[in-house]
Amino acid sequence: EKRQNDLIRRLFEDENIKAEYIKTAHTDPSYAILITEGDKRVLFGGDFSQGLKKNDIPQLIKEELDLFLCELGHFSFDELDSHLRECKAKRVLFTHVFPDNQLDDIKARNGSYPFPISAPNDGDSIEI
Repeated sequence: EKRQNDLIRRLFEDENIKAEYIKTAHTDPSYAILITEGDKRVLFGGDFSQGLKKNDIPQLIKEELDLFLCELGHFSFDELDSHLRECKAKRVLFTHVFPDNQLDDIKARNGSYPFPISAPNDGDSIEI
């Protein structure tokens, strides 16, 4: 059984890059975006539902990803933990972190997963 957010739809594609979107339940409309270039895959999660109560994190995180950018403003780290335990990304970066004390949670939990987690600062450059 496929949930609504499991349906991946093409947004853009040329000879180098492909962008696809997956509907999330934060608002209507809201989307996660998957960018693929060669063998590199990055998922920009966008915003998810409050408390993750609508189970809208894409199942795609269970597949190999080079990077998962995940917001951390509409739910707690504890509500996200089970999803991260199933995540197959090589790295997870948190954006839209709120409240600020969740930055401490990110630092404290780094090393708890088979991939590094952190929160980038404005102006940071990430090599994939």
